Order: sequence, then structure tokens, then C-alpha cells
Amino acid sequence: MKKNIFIYLSTIILILLHLFYYSFLIKYIIPLLALIYLIYNYLNYKNIMTFKNKYYLPLIILISLLFLNFYFEIGLFYGYTLNPLKHILTNIIDSIIPLISIELLRHNLINDKKNKPFIITLLIIFLELNYHTLFTLNLRRDLYTYFCSEVIPLILSNFLFTYLTIHFHYTYSIILNILDKLIIYFVPFLPKTNWYLIGTSSLIKISLCFIIFQYIFNKKHKVNIFPSFLTIIMVILLTLFTLGMFKYEAIVILSNSMYPTLQKGDIVIYEKDIQNVHEKDIIVFETKDKTIVHRVVKKINNSYLTKGDNNNVIDNYKVDKKDIKGLYKFSLKYLGLPAVYLDEFLNKGGT
Repeated sequence: MKKNIFIYLSTIILILLHLFYYSFLIKYIIPLLALIYLIYNYLNYKNIMTFKNKYYLPLIILISLLFLNFYFEIGLFYGYTLNPLKHILTNIIDSIIPLISIELLRHNLINDKKNKPFIITLLIIFLELNYHTLFTLNLRRDLYTYFCSEVIPLILSNFLFTYLTIHFHYTYSIILNILDKLIIYFVPFLPKTNWYLIGTSSLIKISLCFIIFQYIFNKKHKVNIFPSFLTIIMVILLTLFTLGMFKYEAIVILSNSMYPTLQKGDIVIYEKDIQNVHEKDIIVFETKDKTIVHRVVKKINNSYLTKGDNNNVIDNYKVDKKDIKGLYKFSLKYLGLPAVYLDEFLNKGGT
């Protein structure tokens, strides 16, 4: 009992220190603490280095490699950029050593059956959060994108790592982490991504890993994982669709400029790569700061004049052919209202 109190209090103290001394904590304190716990448990339990379930190791590697392949193929659609990271050895040391240390710390805490895995996972999540970035974000939109691309994957991955540590081995968590991070330091270029893609791909990968290993652990009970796999496939297809990797793409209407044809909250499905645009067609096009859905009222050479059905005047700009994203096909009423409310909330400004 005294040992548990010491562990929890020391971890809480580390979290508080984490608020002010993030780099120092990650580089030195966590590895040192993990080493102390490792030695302590090795002397007491003797089995900390025992590798259980070795025959599942290729599966975890295969899953990681498949998602890495998916990650780099995104560049075929969105392009690539030079890898900004330098000093490869320093970056690896700064990233990999804390990673391994945290997983050893998780293993050591879970190794004591008196500790609650849920509490341990929450403590590690709070330990890994980058509070410096979190507290320097002022806009609601920045907080939202940070939460979706960083915080949610961190929470889900930690619960997955705890599950793997309990039922399989902590090495699985380390390998999943290392394969994701090492590739960033060894390639000269990276695909261009956004917060939505980062968050969604992380969610899919974590869910797939959890379902596979839950099925392996419970296979004696003949668990039906078909619904779970079907859900993941649907999420993957939906993600690819919203990223514009199909012939058709979707956009949410955020104003009533096209009322009554279209109204706020409708989801418009439009066809990309169109060849001909005619008067009275509804087109989706880009301006300097936003995407607009309006009707073509006149064609002038290779440009078009547009107008919202609910507006009194023609738009005060010409739309070039290169700015047209697609041609309206049909709309889904009201399904985009949650996105409208979220956009209005995020664009109000402060925190």
C-alpha cells in the first residue's frame, strides 16, 4: 500500500512539474524513474524481461507498416514536402528514450496487481500531454484542431497500450510507437497532411489494433468481430470520401445565400474534374479565403459570373475555370447542421 501511494504521488508531482519543465522532465526525469521501477520490479518479480506471445509480434509490425504505407501514399494526392527535421541522432534520442521509458513505467505500474489500470492510464496521459502547446493556443479553432489531432489519439493510444501491456506484452506498445516515429527521422520527404487526416488515421489504426488483439485474446469465446471491422471499413471509406479521393466530394452549406435551392446545414455532393460549365449550373469554387456554392449567371470567355439565388446582386468577382472545384449534383437536407453549429462556435474567436 505504501508503495502504491508513493507511485501515485510521485507521478502526480511529475505531472505538476510537467506544466513548467516539459523538456527537462521528458529527457531526464521519466527515463530515470522508469529505470528505478525497472530495477525494483526485476529484483522482486524476475519476470519483467520475459517476452510473452512472441508469435503475434509480426502482426503488430504488419499493421504498422500498412498504415505507414497508407500515410506515404497520401502524398500522391496532396503532394510531398521536405522533412524539416535535422540532427537525426538527437531527435531519436529525445523521442525514443522517453517513449521506451514511459512504456516500461506503464509495465512496472501494471505489474503490481494492486494498481488500477484505468488510473495508471490516466496518469500517463496527463504525463504525456504537451501543456506548453495547449496553454499557448488562444483561438477556439486552434484548440479544436489540437484536441482532434493530438489529444484524442493520445488518449485512445494509451488505453490501447495498457490493454496490450496487460494481455500481451509491453514490447508491442514500444514497437507500435517506434515504427511510427522512426520513419519521420529517416526519410528526406513527408506527405502533406492536415489535422483531420492525422486524427482520423490515428483513430482507425488504434481501433483496428484493438479489435484484432481483442479478438485474439477472446478467440476461445468465438467473438464475432465482423460488425467492428465493417464499422472501420465504413470510417475509412468516409474518410477517403471527405478527403476528396473519389470522383465525388461533399461540402456543407454555411449560409442561406442559395435559399431556397440550398439552405444552411445542407450537404452538397458535387462532381469533380468537370469539362463543361453552362449558365444556370450550380458550381463549387474557391476564392482567396473560402469555398463558395453559387449559380452561374453568365460566361465571359474562360471566366464566369456567379450569384446566390437568395442574393440581390451578382458576385463582385469573376470565377476562373481553374478555381472551379466541381459541379453540383444533389444535396442532403439538414445533415450538415452539426458542422454549421461547430463552425459558428469555433469562429467566435477567443477561448
